[in-house]
Amino acid sequence: MTASVDRYVGKRIYSLRLSHGLSRAQLSKSIGLTPQQVEKYEKGRNRIYVSRLLLIAKALSKDISYFVAGLESNDNEPVVTHHQRMCIEVSRNF
Repeated sequence: MTASVDRYVGKRIYSLRLSHGLSRAQLSKSIGLTPQQVEKYEKGRNRIYVSRLLLIAKALSKDISYFVAGLESNDNEPVVTHHQRMCIEVSRNF
């Protein structure tokens, strides 16, 4: 159960980061982490402390509750669109 919560929160971070058009490097710089650590959070490999989640929420202009909203049901898992993936790739290549 704990690992699935970590993955769910990570997917929410990933989806929101992409919707803001940010690379991992940009987000990590704004919150004082390495891009590798942000990747671990997004993939649910590392558990996120609440203090770090607050920094991420602030950097992405969301309330911390956004990251756990819908956790009780799997129907609300974020879906990253093809358009969002293309936007982040274009910004990286630019």
